[in-house]
Amino acid sequence: MHHPFVYMLYILLIAACLIVDQAVKIFVSSVMIPGESVPVIQGFFHITYIHNEGAAFGILAGHSTVLIVIPAVILTAVVIYLAVRGRNVPKMMGFALSLIAAGGTGNIVDRALYGYVIDFLDFKIWNPVFNVADIFICTGCGLMILYILVFDRKE
Repeated sequence: MHHPFVYMLYILLIAACLIVDQAVKIFVSSVMIPGESVPVIQGFFHITYIHNEGAAFGILAGHSTVLIVIPAVILTAVVIYLAVRGRNVPKMMGFALSLIAAGGTGNIVDRALYGYVIDFLDFKIWNPVFNVADIFICTGCGLMILYILVFDRKE
């Protein structure tokens, strides 16, 4: 038996992260023009507004349908898993899955509305420009790996 309150906490976390992601993207796209770059720490970190038509590192550019459908199927599976498992999902895994779902949803919203993802976080020490949704996805994946490799083995 699962408790619906736990599931609602995951849904609220997903919603809160999605709101933060979309609010920041709306702000950046309303005050900057595509290609514009504003140094925050010169030569290290800039806010660079770009339209990413591909996935990570621009791969699959021009395949919007694939970049919407596949993540949507995965996100649907995550939400169903959280709903069915409820409080039986280990908290760290539920948190990780919620972050992944929020970030994935944020990028799907961009693709569905604009045909591209709004990216703006530009660390000059490496190539890709990314966004808040990407941070949620990477953090969630990192927590999931940590859980599987460290905590799940103890149980």
